[in-house]
Amino acid sequence: RSSAASDVYKRQLHHLLSLKPNAICVLGSVGEATYLSLDESKDIIDSATNKIGGACPLFVGINTNNTNTAIELANYAKEKGAYGIMVSPFSYIPLKESELFTYFKDIALNVGLPIILYNNPISSGYSLSPEFMTYLANEIEEIQFIKDSSGEVSQLESLLALTAESPVKIFNGSNKIAFEALKMGVDGWCTVTPCFLGQHVDRIISHVRNGSQVYSNQQIALF
Repeated sequence: RSSAASDVYKRQLHHLLSLKPNAICVLGSVGEATYLSLDESKDIIDSATNKIGGACPLFVGINTNNTNTAIELANYAKEKGAYGIMVSPFSYIPLKESELFTYFKDIALNVGLPIILYNNPISSGYSLSPEFMTYLANEIEEIQFIKDSSGEVSQLESLLALTAESPVKIFNGSNKIAFEALKMGVDGWCTVTPCFLGQHVDRIISHVRNGSQVYSNQQIALF
Protein backbone atom coordinates (compact mmCIF):
# COMPACT_ATOMS: atom_id res chain seq x y z
CA ARG A 1 0.00 0.00 0.00
CA SER A 2 1.15 3.54 -0.69
CA SER A 3 1.59 6.57 1.52
CA ALA A 4 -1.18 8.53 -0.23
CA ALA A 5 -2.93 9.06 3.10
CA SER A 6 -0.13 11.18 4.51
CA ASP A 7 0.08 13.02 7.80
CA VAL A 8 -0.68 16.24 5.89
CA TYR A 9 -3.93 14.74 4.65
CA LYS A 10 -4.87 13.66 8.16
CA ARG A 11 -4.18 17.17 9.46
CA GLN A 12 -6.46 18.56 6.75
CA LEU A 13 -9.23 16.26 7.89
CA HIS A 14 -8.68 17.39 11.48
CA HIS A 15 -8.95 21.03 10.36
CA LEU A 16 -12.15 20.37 8.42
CA LEU A 17 -13.74 18.62 11.38
CA SER A 18 -12.92 21.60 13.58
CA LEU A 19 -15.11 23.72 11.29
CA LYS A 20 -18.13 21.49 12.03
CA PRO A 21 -19.05 20.86 8.38
CA ASN A 22 -22.41 19.51 7.21
CA ALA A 23 -20.48 16.77 5.39
CA ILE A 24 -17.04 15.94 4.02
CA CYS A 25 -16.29 14.54 0.58
CA VAL A 26 -12.95 12.91 -0.23
CA LEU A 27 -11.55 11.85 -3.60
CA GLY A 28 -13.30 14.71 -5.36
CA SER A 29 -12.15 16.46 -8.52
CA VAL A 30 -9.86 18.93 -6.73
CA GLY A 31 -6.53 17.21 -6.27
CA GLU A 32 -5.24 14.03 -7.82
CA ALA A 33 -8.06 11.53 -7.22
CA THR A 34 -8.26 10.48 -10.86
CA TYR A 35 -4.55 9.58 -10.84
CA LEU A 36 -4.55 7.41 -7.74
CA SER A 37 -4.42 3.64 -7.90
CA LEU A 38 -7.24 1.61 -6.37
CA ASP A 39 -5.09 0.83 -3.33
CA GLU A 40 -4.19 4.49 -2.90
CA SER A 41 -7.85 5.46 -3.08
CA LYS A 42 -8.63 2.86 -0.43
CA ASP A 43 -5.89 4.35 1.78
CA ILE A 44 -7.62 7.73 1.51
CA ILE A 45 -10.96 6.17 2.46
CA ASP A 46 -9.39 4.36 5.43
CA SER A 47 -7.86 7.56 6.78
CA ALA A 48 -11.07 9.52 6.27
CA THR A 49 -13.35 7.01 7.98
CA ASN A 50 -10.93 6.51 10.87
CA LYS A 51 -10.51 10.24 11.41
CA ILE A 52 -14.13 11.31 10.90
CA GLY A 53 -15.61 8.42 12.85
CA GLY A 54 -19.22 9.44 12.31
CA ALA A 55 -18.72 13.09 13.27
CA CYS A 56 -20.39 14.07 10.00
CA PRO A 57 -21.56 12.29 6.83
CA LEU A 58 -18.72 11.18 4.57
CA PHE A 59 -19.08 11.08 0.78
CA VAL A 60 -16.48 9.39 -1.41
CA GLY A 61 -15.80 10.43 -4.99
CA ILE A 62 -15.82 7.69 -7.61
CA ASN A 63 -13.53 8.78 -10.44
CA THR A 64 -13.07 6.00 -12.99
CA ASN A 65 -14.28 5.00 -16.43
CA ASN A 66 -14.45 1.33 -15.45
CA THR A 67 -17.78 0.21 -14.01
CA ASN A 68 -16.37 -2.75 -12.09
CA THR A 69 -13.67 -0.61 -10.49
CA ALA A 70 -16.27 2.01 -9.60
CA ILE A 71 -18.43 -0.61 -7.91
CA GLU A 72 -15.47 -2.11 -6.05
CA LEU A 73 -14.33 1.26 -4.70
CA ALA A 74 -17.87 2.30 -3.81
CA ASN A 75 -18.50 -0.93 -1.92
CA TYR A 76 -15.21 -0.49 -0.08
CA ALA A 77 -16.37 2.96 0.98
CA LYS A 78 -19.68 1.46 2.08
CA GLU A 79 -17.95 -1.23 4.15
CA LYS A 80 -15.88 1.45 5.87
CA GLY A 81 -18.97 3.44 6.82
CA ALA A 82 -19.28 6.12 4.15
CA TYR A 83 -22.70 7.76 3.98
CA GLY A 84 -22.73 8.12 0.20
CA ILE A 85 -20.73 8.39 -3.01
CA MET A 86 -20.23 11.15 -5.58
CA VAL A 87 -20.23 9.80 -9.13
CA SER A 88 -19.12 11.57 -12.29
CA PRO A 89 -18.84 9.86 -15.67
CA PHE A 90 -15.41 9.63 -17.28
CA SER A 91 -14.73 8.24 -20.73
CA TYR A 92 -12.16 8.56 -23.51
CA ILE A 93 -14.84 7.93 -26.13
CA PRO A 94 -18.07 9.85 -25.35
CA LEU A 95 -20.93 7.64 -24.23
CA LYS A 96 -24.56 7.90 -25.25
CA GLU A 97 -27.09 8.93 -22.64
CA SER A 98 -28.42 5.37 -22.59
CA GLU A 99 -24.92 4.12 -21.78
CA LEU A 100 -24.48 6.72 -19.07
CA PHE A 101 -27.79 5.64 -17.59
CA THR A 102 -26.54 2.04 -17.47
CA TYR A 103 -23.33 3.17 -15.75
CA PHE A 104 -25.18 4.97 -12.96
CA LYS A 105 -27.82 2.26 -12.67
CA ASP A 106 -25.24 -0.52 -12.34
CA ILE A 107 -23.44 1.35 -9.58
CA ALA A 108 -26.69 2.07 -7.76
CA LEU A 109 -27.89 -1.56 -7.93
CA ASN A 110 -24.58 -3.01 -6.82
CA VAL A 111 -23.77 -0.56 -4.03
CA GLY A 112 -26.99 0.82 -2.58
CA LEU A 113 -25.61 4.06 -1.11
CA PRO A 114 -27.02 7.56 -1.65
CA ILE A 115 -25.44 9.07 -4.76
CA ILE A 116 -24.40 12.62 -5.60
CA LEU A 117 -24.73 12.87 -9.38
CA TYR A 118 -21.80 15.07 -10.29
CA ASN A 119 -21.89 17.16 -13.47
CA ASN A 120 -18.36 18.45 -14.00
CA PRO A 121 -17.85 19.29 -17.69
CA ILE A 122 -14.30 20.63 -17.36
CA SER A 123 -12.87 17.62 -15.55
CA SER A 124 -14.96 14.78 -16.98
CA GLY A 125 -15.48 15.92 -20.56
CA TYR A 126 -19.24 15.49 -20.20
CA SER A 127 -21.82 18.24 -19.97
CA LEU A 128 -25.01 16.66 -18.69
CA SER A 129 -28.20 18.54 -19.53
CA PRO A 130 -30.67 19.51 -16.78
CA GLU A 131 -33.25 17.28 -18.46
CA PHE A 132 -30.99 14.24 -18.43
CA MET A 133 -29.87 14.78 -14.84
CA THR A 134 -33.49 15.10 -13.77
CA TYR A 135 -34.33 11.91 -15.67
CA LEU A 136 -31.52 10.04 -13.92
CA ALA A 137 -32.66 11.25 -10.50
CA ASN A 138 -36.28 10.27 -11.24
CA GLU A 139 -35.35 6.80 -12.49
CA ILE A 140 -32.59 5.88 -10.01
CA GLU A 141 -33.75 6.32 -6.43
CA GLU A 142 -30.21 6.21 -5.03
CA ILE A 143 -29.49 9.53 -6.76
CA GLN A 144 -30.51 11.86 -3.94
CA PHE A 145 -28.27 14.80 -4.77
CA ILE A 146 -27.12 16.59 -7.91
CA LYS A 147 -23.97 18.70 -7.93
CA ASP A 148 -23.73 20.97 -10.96
CA SER A 149 -20.32 22.50 -11.69
CA SER A 150 -21.16 23.84 -15.14
CA GLY A 151 -20.85 27.42 -13.90
CA GLU A 152 -23.87 28.35 -16.01
CA VAL A 153 -26.67 30.25 -14.28
CA SER A 154 -29.23 29.24 -16.93
CA GLN A 155 -28.36 25.56 -16.47
CA LEU A 156 -28.80 25.78 -12.71
CA GLU A 157 -32.09 27.65 -13.12
CA SER A 158 -33.42 24.92 -15.41
CA LEU A 159 -32.26 22.18 -13.04
CA LEU A 160 -33.95 23.82 -10.05
CA ALA A 161 -37.18 24.26 -12.02
CA LEU A 162 -37.20 20.67 -13.26
CA THR A 163 -36.59 19.24 -9.79
CA ALA A 164 -38.89 21.60 -7.90
CA GLU A 165 -41.32 18.80 -7.03
CA SER A 166 -38.58 16.23 -6.44
CA PRO A 167 -36.90 15.35 -3.13
CA VAL A 168 -33.49 15.50 -4.82
CA LYS A 169 -31.15 18.13 -3.36
CA ILE A 170 -29.28 20.51 -5.68
CA PHE A 171 -25.73 21.63 -4.92
CA ASN A 172 -23.83 24.38 -6.71
CA GLY A 173 -20.30 23.34 -7.59
CA SER A 174 -19.04 26.56 -9.16
CA ASN A 175 -17.58 29.47 -7.21
CA LYS A 176 -18.06 31.96 -10.02
CA ILE A 177 -21.86 31.78 -9.73
CA ALA A 178 -22.03 31.05 -5.99
CA PHE A 179 -23.87 34.30 -5.21
CA GLU A 180 -26.58 33.74 -7.87
CA ALA A 181 -26.86 30.06 -6.98
CA LEU A 182 -27.53 30.82 -3.33
CA LYS A 183 -30.09 33.46 -4.28
CA MET A 184 -31.82 30.93 -6.55
CA GLY A 185 -32.24 28.59 -3.61
CA VAL A 186 -29.77 25.74 -4.08
CA ASP A 187 -29.54 23.33 -1.16
CA GLY A 188 -25.79 23.52 -0.81
CA TRP A 189 -22.50 25.02 -1.90
CA CYS A 190 -20.12 22.16 -2.65
CA THR A 191 -16.66 23.29 -3.79
CA VAL A 192 -13.22 23.38 -2.22
CA THR A 193 -13.74 27.04 -1.25
CA PRO A 194 -15.88 26.36 1.85
CA CYS A 195 -12.96 24.31 3.18
CA PHE A 196 -10.98 27.54 3.40
CA LEU A 197 -13.81 29.85 4.41
CA GLY A 198 -14.87 27.61 7.28
CA GLN A 199 -17.58 29.10 9.46
CA HIS A 200 -17.80 32.12 7.16
CA VAL A 201 -19.77 29.89 4.79
CA ASP A 202 -22.78 29.76 7.10
CA ARG A 203 -22.64 33.55 7.43
CA ILE A 204 -22.49 34.04 3.65
CA ILE A 205 -25.39 31.65 3.04
CA SER A 206 -27.48 33.29 5.75
CA HIS A 207 -26.82 36.81 4.40
CA VAL A 208 -27.66 35.86 0.82
CA ARG A 209 -30.82 33.93 1.67
CA ASN A 210 -32.01 36.84 3.79
CA GLY A 211 -31.65 39.19 0.83
CA SER A 212 -28.42 40.86 1.91
CA GLN A 213 -26.22 42.42 -0.79
CA VAL A 214 -23.08 42.21 1.34
CA TYR A 215 -21.51 39.59 -0.89
CA SER A 216 -21.11 39.26 -4.63
CA ASN A 217 -19.72 36.61 -6.95
CA GLN A 218 -16.56 38.68 -7.34
CA GLN A 219 -16.02 38.82 -3.58
CA ILE A 220 -16.68 35.11 -3.14
CA ALA A 221 -14.39 34.28 -6.06
CA LEU A 222 -11.53 36.11 -4.33
CA PHE A 223 -11.47 33.37 -1.74
